[in-house]
Amino acid sequence: MFYRLKELFYWLIRSLFWVFFKVFFSLEVKGAENVPRKGAVLITGNHLSYLDPPVFTAALRRRLNFMARESLFRFLPFAWLIKALGSFPVKRGKPDRRALKKALDVLQKGGALLLFPEGTRSLDGTLQKGEAGAGMIALKSGAKIVPGFISGSGKALPPGTKMIRLRKIRVRFGKPVSLEEFSGEQANKETYFKVSEKVMRSIGELSGENNCCRESRLLLRSEAGNQVSPRPGL
Repeated sequence: MFYRLKELFYWLIRSLFWVFFKVFFSLEVKGAENVPRKGAVLITGNHLSYLDPPVFTAALRRRLNFMARESLFRFLPFAWLIKALGSFPVKRGKPDRRALKKALDVLQKGGALLLFPEGTRSLDGTLQKGEAGAGMIALKSGAKIVPGFISGSGKALPPGTKMIRLRKIRVRFGKPVSLEEFSGEQANKETYFKVSEKVMRSIGELSGENNCCRESRLLLRSEAGNQVSPRPGL
């Protein structure tokens, strides 16, 4: 009974999100047919604003799960709300095995996971390098990977501001990304960075931005000794 109520609540809020973003932000969605309606799928997107998770939720007719930074779960009523909408906590700035396990568990059960490989919002709107944790989830899960690109949300609610502005928001989904080229490679941080870089390039292709991962290769060696850590989606 509780599960049914939780599902009903999710789809009710998703419908409200759709109406809200359609009416006030003229939400435009393209390529949603590239996201399978069933089965494990990792939806990877660029991250511009706190509005991104609800916009992606509104854009797709699939129940999404996503990471959110641990501090957002301190206020219990808000924690209950975002958990009901599919979020789960991730520690910021350090390895979080529990969050990685949860992400992989969602995909192994055939769910849909929304992931922002950059780990945090882009302050200037340009695509940044992807985190190794994102590459690990993509490679280990074996799920279909669908890139998504969002624009306009950074103007509607830029980082550092609290006032929402009425700006058009667009979301575009691309064809699934193949990771067959990495099947024979050793599972280490360098490989995960390469996977994440390819995912970011697929997002960049949707935006027309070709230099999205210009720093990734330079950082492979300097960060090779660090532990793999996921980064928050919010």
